[in-house]
Amino acid sequence: MNTFDVIIVGAGPAGSLLGYYLAKNKINVLIIDKQKLPRYKVCGGGLTRRALDIIPFNISEVIESYSHNLNITLYNSIVFEYTSTLPVIGMVMRDRFDYFLTKKATHQGAALRDETAFKSVTGKAGDLNIETSRGFLKAKILVGADGVFSKTAKALKLNISSKQMIGLEAEIYIPNANMLKTLMNITSFDFGVIPEGYGWIFPKKEHLSIGILSVSKKIKAMKQYFYNYLETKKLQNYAHIKSLKGWMIPYGPPKNIFYANEKGLLVGDAAGLSDPITGEGIFYAFKEADIASQIIADKLLFGKGGLSLYNGALKPLQKDLAYALKLHRLVYKIPRISHKLMKVHGNRLGKKYIDIITGKTTYCMMYKKIFSIQGIKTLFSNQRKNPSAS
Repeated sequence: MNTFDVIIVGAGPAGSLLGYYLAKNKINVLIIDKQKLPRYKVCGGGLTRRALDIIPFNISEVIESYSHNLNITLYNSIVFEYTSTLPVIGMVMRDRFDYFLTKKATHQGAALRDETAFKSVTGKAGDLNIETSRGFLKAKILVGADGVFSKTAKALKLNISSKQMIGLEAEIYIPNANMLKTLMNITSFDFGVIPEGYGWIFPKKEHLSIGILSVSKKIKAMKQYFYNYLETKKLQNYAHIKSLKGWMIPYGPPKNIFYANEKGLLVGDAAGLSDPITGEGIFYAFKEADIASQIIADKLLFGKGGLSLYNGALKPLQKDLAYALKLHRLVYKIPRISHKLMKVHGNRLGKKYIDIITGKTTYCMMYKKIFSIQGIKTLFSNQRKNPSAS
């Protein structure tokens, strides 16, 4: 009962989806989590179209709402508006969504033990002794899916030295029915409300998830920026705030990082791969779970390859995020230029962003197209046509 092929530490989206894939392949897998499930998770809870398209089963029962309308503003002025017949983002509450994914894994045959914290691992590859708060377990492979400050990563000597951005998010209830109805129709990304970051409004089934995010290490008064944001959106007199909490989002790990060795590997925030502009992590978590499941299955079922192949398999994601990091520096570190670009080229840049989150293009393709010689010529040409925007 305490011996498994794979033990996954963490029942978030990455760990649960990986458990689902492995169990479907008849691999004996256990998911452990230190908290009692289901549990509240601080997160905007927006699943982009590219993330939704990866999920191998229907999740409609845990979708709060679908977003068809999206606005991007700069200093409370709209620079991009988008409406689509197909949803761009699916909204979820992370406690329900994560638990739904975990149940999908257990229905395939994965074992689950919540209120079980990972402590340490000893032994050699293929024969691991894993200490938890509820006793010892044995496994051939250990997977860390336990978040940005992963204890599993440290135990496996896979220390991912990523940077972190800080987010602050709350569930907001609006008693004013007319105001709530108006806000329910639009997903907003608002720049200029906090240094080196943005604010967002995500409509859920009966309330709004509202938050702010910043990549600056100098921000101290996050709550004040949050309340100022509510005031900017004219919500300060109507908002009933529930569970205002902060969390850290990893991004931009340096080159030559190892995400796996022959004892185990990392997925989700433990791997430190998130969008350095928006903070989106679930898409990358799902991609990692898919890739990891194939590598683990090849090793356990067919004796092919090894876990270290995972390092190479993540390089396309790393490469694309390297281009996203270039844009991140422009957007957040040189606001004088990026804000001018948003004013003049908000529509063009907004469409490119939509293409990214719907999976039609990548950051690499976007960067090369916009900052190629022809792309720069187009930018300057458009700016000459719109001198008033400068």
